[in-house]
Amino acid sequence: MFRGATKVTLDDKGRLAIPTRYRERIIARCDGQLVATVDKD
Repeated sequence: MFRGATKVTLDDKGRLAIPTRYRERIIARCDGQLVATVDKD
């Protein structure tokens, strides 16, 4: 599980860019799947 807070933006198609260092871990450990949630605070 990755935790933390960072300001992110979505592209014109609504896609979120995942940094390479995290992307490689997600592919290796999570079968390429990711669930993201929004904290409104």
